[in-house]
Amino acid sequence: MKMIGPHTKIDALLTEFPFLEDFLVTKSERFSLLKNKAIRSTMGKLATLSLAAQMGGIDEATFIREINEEIKKKTNQPGAVSPASINSKDERAEIIRNIIKDLHKGVPLEDVKGQFKALIGEIGAYELAQIEQGLITEGLAVEEVQRLCDVHTQVFKDGLAKNALPGVPAGHPVHTFIRENREAEKIIHQIRESQEVTIQLEKLTLLAQIEFHYLRKENQLFPLLEKRGISGPSKVMWGIDNEIRSDLKAVIEKLSSGKECGEELIQVLRKVEDMIYKEEQILFPMALESLSEEDWAVVHHGQEELGYSWITIQDDYQKKEAENKFSESGDINLDVGHLNGEMINLLLKHLPLEVSLVNENDEVVYYSQGKERIFPRSPAVIGRKVQNCHPQNSVHIVEEILLAFKAGTKDVAEFWIQYKGHKISIRYIAVRNAKGAYKGTLEVTQDITWLSSLEGERRLLDWRGPEEKASFA
Repeated sequence: MKMIGPHTKIDALLTEFPFLEDFLVTKSERFSLLKNKAIRSTMGKLATLSLAAQMGGIDEATFIREINEEIKKKTNQPGAVSPASINSKDERAEIIRNIIKDLHKGVPLEDVKGQFKALIGEIGAYELAQIEQGLITEGLAVEEVQRLCDVHTQVFKDGLAKNALPGVPAGHPVHTFIRENREAEKIIHQIRESQEVTIQLEKLTLLAQIEFHYLRKENQLFPLLEKRGISGPSKVMWGIDNEIRSDLKAVIEKLSSGKECGEELIQVLRKVEDMIYKEEQILFPMALESLSEEDWAVVHHGQEELGYSWITIQDDYQKKEAENKFSESGDINLDVGHLNGEMINLLLKHLPLEVSLVNENDEVVYYSQGKERIFPRSPAVIGRKVQNCHPQNSVHIVEEILLAFKAGTKDVAEFWIQYKGHKISIRYIAVRNAKGAYKGTLEVTQDITWLSSLEGERRLLDWRGPEEKASFA
C-alpha cells in the first residue's frame, strides 16, 4: 500500500491489514458498522480515513498516526505520513475556491486546468461538494455556480476520473440510477446514429422519460443529503435538470413541426451526458460516503411511487420498511368528534384534492397520498425546507407568501395554471391556532377542469347521471 494518509480508502486499508477492523472499533463504536458486508462493500470502498475521522468524532492527525503505529507494531511496516499532507485540506480547498472564482472572472480554461493539475492532483467527490456548497454559503449566487458547473467539471474531470464508483447491490438506489444512465446512453447513441427525423423524434420522446430519473434524484436523494447538511447539489443540479427538461421539450416540438434544430439537438444530448458524468463521478460517490443504511432505506422506500426510466427494478436490496405511523387503537379528540389514527389517515387519503402541510419552521411535515397525484411527492420530502421544494427562480415568491402569513397581513394566496391540459387550482392557506398564532401553511392543489365546465345543476336525486340511470333502468 502507498503512504497511509487522509485519502486512504477504508476498504483498501482493511483488505491489506484485516487486524485493523478490531482496532478501529476501539476508536469509535460507529466503526462496528464495517463488520457489515453490505456497508463494507459500498461506503467502505469510498470512505476515506479523513471522512472516517469526521464520522467518529476523532482528530484526523491523531487518528492516522495511531493507525500507522498499530500497523508498525503488528507488521513492522512503517506507514508514517507527514503532518504537512494531513493539514493540506484547508489549503487545497482554498486553492480550488480560487480556481472556480477565476473561472467566473473569465480566466482561460486551459490556464486554470493546468494550475489545478499542478497544485491539486486529485480531489474527492465529497470534498468538491463541500467546496461548492461553501461558495454558495459565501454569497455566490446559485445561478453562477450552475453556470460554472459545466466548466469546472471539465477542470476536475481528470482527477475525478480516478475515483471509480464501486459496485453496489442490485436494487440499491444508486445501482438503479446507474442502470438508467446506461439506458440513456444507449438511446443517445441511437439518436446520433440515425438520420431519419421520425426515428430521432421517437428516440427523443423515449429519452424524455429521464424525467422519472430526475424526479427520484430531486425528491428522494436530495432531501436526505440536505438533512446531512449538503444542499449544494440540490440547488445546482436541479437547475440543470430543469434546463434539460426544457431543452428536450423544445427540440421535440421543433422536430415535430419540421423545423431545423441540429445545434439544439447536439447541445441537449451533451447536457444529458454531462449530467450522467456529474452524477456518477460526484453525486453518487458523495452520497455513498455521506448517507447511512437507514437513509438509503428511506430513499429506496419512496422511489416506487415516483417511477423509473426505461427499466424494471431489481429488488434484491434489503430495505428497512417504514414504521407504521398510526396506532391501531386510541382516538384523538378533535374540535368536533373524535377519530383514531387509521381513520385520520384514510380521511386525508380520500380527499378529492392534494394537501401538504408546512410547519412554522418552514419544514414539510405532511402530504396526502391520494390515488391520483397532480404533482410528484415522495416520503423523503418530510422534514425538507419548503424553500428547497421550489426551483430557484420562484423561491423569492414563496418567501414573500410565508413572510406575509407570519406577519398576519395575508391569510390566503391563490393561483391557477394550465398543466398537462388540465386547469389546476393551487391555494396556500395560513394555519393559525385559536389565539391567532401562525403554526404553518397548508397547500391545497385541485384539478378544477371539470368544475370549470359545469353548467346548470345536478341534484342529489340525480347522482348517477342520465347515462348511468339508463343502464340501471
